[in-house]
Amino acid sequence: MRRLLLLALIPCFFAGYVAADGNQLLEQCQSAQRLIDSVPTSNIVDAGECIGTLQGTVDTLEISRHTFSNDKTKPLPPLICWPAEAVVPRAQSIRIVVKYLQQHPQELHMNGSTLAILALADAFPCNKSR
Repeated sequence: MRRLLLLALIPCFFAGYVAADGNQLLEQCQSAQRLIDSVPTSNIVDAGECIGTLQGTVDTLEISRHTFSNDKTKPLPPLICWPAEAVVPRAQSIRIVVKYLQQHPQELHMNGSTLAILALADAFPCNKSR
């Protein structure tokens, strides 16, 4: 599973020099969280950047998984296993990413999209035996 995760993250590493790192993503998503909580925020653009990063990352991950499957009858397994009974609200995803970034400051130098995947995969693992 780790190999698959790293394979899926390769595009994120190449885009790393342009994309936000974890420090920037944390700041952006904290702005989004304040906006969700109806707390005045000074940077609505940051909130939008967070939302866009999360949505774009998840969409790209799913498109890549389906595109790079060798056999359409047996696609690559997902890295994030969303709950079957409900759609995860955007606000919940933002809170998950903020919490993960705050709890893993040693990783904040990494690409923001990579960290978003790691946070969501940690919250919604596909390996249910953990």
